[in-house]
Amino acid sequence: MDVKKIFSLFKNFLMKFSEFITSIINFIILVPVFFIGVGLTSLFSKIVGKHFLNLRIKEKESYWLDKNLTTQKLEKYYRMF
Repeated sequence: MDVKKIFSLFKNFLMKFSEFITSIINFIILVPVFFIGVGLTSLFSKIVGKHFLNLRIKEKESYWLDKNLTTQKLEKYYRMF
């Protein structure tokens, strides 16, 4: 075997090994982040009674939500930005 082939095989081995280590480290780091972030948010929202998606099936003609636009002057809505 020549030296170039040996280094090429070594390089390929290191690339595969680094991909393996990266996937393990990502799993170890992201699983607790997911369970803490999503789990605590879900638990808190269930305690408070907040529903982020309104998934209840209703017998209505329309699913549009009515907004009360009379809380501010109508001119203020024209110049929001």
